[in-house]
Amino acid sequence: MSAHVRLIKSEGGDGMDAEDHHGGYDPHYWLDIDNMIIMTKVVKEELSRLFPEKAAAFETSAQAYIGRLEKLKSDYHTGLKGCKNRILVSNHRAFGYLAQANGLEAVSVIGLSSDEQPSAKVIGKVIALVKEHGIKTIFFEEFINDNVAQTIARESGARSESLQPLENISEDELKSHQTYESIMRENLAKLTEAMECR
Repeated sequence: MSAHVRLIKSEGGDGMDAEDHHGGYDPHYWLDIDNMIIMTKVVKEELSRLFPEKAAAFETSAQAYIGRLEKLKSDYHTGLKGCKNRILVSNHRAFGYLAQANGLEAVSVIGLSSDEQPSAKVIGKVIALVKEHGIKTIFFEEFINDNVAQTIARESGARSESLQPLENISEDELKSHQTYESIMRENLAKLTEAMECR
């Protein structure tokens, strides 16, 4: 299933503008697990170039990690395959790659800048969309003010929940030795519950 990122712009305009995230400036490319696999290979190649005497060890480690990433990717596809709702609503445009990779539609209230302030009109459109589609959860990015997500949740009868885009790691996450894999699995658990996946 092909998906696109639907960005509800706050800088004027009456409609919801379809925008392909590949043509935009979304920096969260690692949320597509295929991209994380590519990044692992690139890092392995560069380390092997810099330290050729350790190339075999780098290869072994990279292959083991890629195996875990492939399992993570499979779990995402399985977990999000049979969902009642396939629209991921968030306060910030951070989850386009994740949505695209898993056949979801991402709707965001503001764009890539966390300083952007959505208009009442834009918030109203999102509330109407949430009610129309019976969306149960509004996601907000950790480390960004969640007032907009809380407002939309309150006005639509949904709930708000954090989703981690992995661009920042909290002190608690650092202390508990959270990894890309563990945080992505936490995200998956939140998504499957929110989207009523079988």
